[in-house]
Amino acid sequence: MKRPKDKVNRSAALVYRHARSGVEFLFVSTRRDRRRLVLPAGHLEKNESAEQTAIRETKEEAGAEIKLERYLGRFVHKKHSGKRVPSNVYLASLLWQGKTKECREVVWLRPDEIETSPFRIRRRLAKFVNLACRRLSVQIAA
Repeated sequence: MKRPKDKVNRSAALVYRHARSGVEFLFVSTRRDRRRLVLPAGHLEKNESAEQTAIRETKEEAGAEIKLERYLGRFVHKKHSGKRVPSNVYLASLLWQGKTKECREVVWLRPDEIETSPFRIRRRLAKFVNLACRRLSVQIAA
């Protein structure tokens, strides 16, 4: 797996699964606003790799066991305070999903549902969904 060149202290996973209606991607609600969706992500713990962080945070926030497939790139999240926080983003396939340890909404969306979802999703995340669709050879309905 391609490794990030510089040190970023956060990692996220863009998790997909194959459903009857097509490929779906996993999002979780934020703690502050259950209507706003983000990728499962968090800070690296001591002696933890970026990959291990993405796996752990997805388990904690979405109750999902995943397999990382590839590094997708860096996503810069802008906090309410205005601080910009970069995260390494990995494409991952779902192995199993159970209950989440955190009180978050877990939502699966097809790429064509993201724009029309009643949830708020940052437009910059669409970049990673589009990249993942190209990697998975998935067509996005217009």
